[in-house]
Amino acid sequence: ARSTLFPYTTLFRSVSDGTLADTQTGTVTVTPPNSAPTASFTPSATSGQAPIEITFDASASSDPDGDVLTYSWEFGNGSSGSGITVSHTYTTGGTFTVTLTVSDGSLEDTESAEVVIDPPNGAPTASFTSSATSGQAPLEITFDASTSSDPDGDTLTYNWDFGDGESGSGVSTSHTYSTGGSFTVALTVSDGSLTGTDSADLTIDPPNGAPTASFTPSATSGQAPIEITFDASASSDPDGDPLSYAWAFGDGTSGSGSLAAHTYTPGGSFEVTLVVSDGILTDSATQTVDIASGVGVESTEIPTEFYLHPAYPNPFNPVTTIEYAIP
Repeated sequence: ARSTLFPYTTLFRSVSDGTLADTQTGTVTVTPPNSAPTASFTPSATSGQAPIEITFDASASSDPDGDVLTYSWEFGNGSSGSGITVSHTYTTGGTFTVTLTVSDGSLEDTESAEVVIDPPNGAPTASFTSSATSGQAPLEITFDASTSSDPDGDTLTYNWDFGDGESGSGVSTSHTYSTGGSFTVALTVSDGSLTGTDSADLTIDPPNGAPTASFTPSATSGQAPIEITFDASASSDPDGDPLSYAWAFGDGTSGSGSLAAHTYTPGGSFEVTLVVSDGILTDSATQTVDIASGVGVESTEIPTEFYLHPAYPNPFNPVTTIEYAIP
């Protein structure tokens, strides 16, 4: 007898002793040997930045015998899955070998592919310095954010809030504070996805107020020679700054100090000017003093008017005659 796999027919021959013979045939079905399946898959991406979800599709896998297949996945980062189509999210960076194993229950096959994942985007760090943190308005301050950084080396944008309703942009910027107060400056840097912030407090004094000049003389008229005292203690400064006092007495002489005395020897009308200063701003005040010329034995001028001292003989007549001579 002989048998073969193909075709599926076996012939059995029986021979007698030479006199009688008989032949019998029969058919047996022989199952072909099981063939291994073929694993094949495609990923939706082979690279990207974490976190990234990748879908793996094994529908291209096959089995020559048409057997039903099972699908097992190893994603290369300690995680696994199953099914003809699966998705997996990579949350860290690295190179991962993805392995698919298909099985028909007896035999199996594998296929592998690498996915390269960049690390997750790191948030930038905002940092800046200012040319001043306090001062008197109006004050221009420069802000420099060049010390800000991004762990991924991404290009950054810079947005500023100066705390007084004004804003700006750029790695370096300047802003003028025109009023006094406490201001919080905020910097926001962005890499296009994530942001970082930094802030600093500023204390700005109000703008310097001009002083007010004011003075009172001990007299505004009299007969030369006469000493007049000028008092500028009524002058003031809104910021409480110390003041300096400069006097011009109108006769070509000058003085200083909040209290000054000056003697007028000739007669005339003199414009007295006070200038007060806080070191930055000034103010002035002016008054006029009228001084009559004095008459004495040493005078060589012909007087145009006379002053009768109360000690002078009190005239009772309507006309008083004064006689004088000039040497």
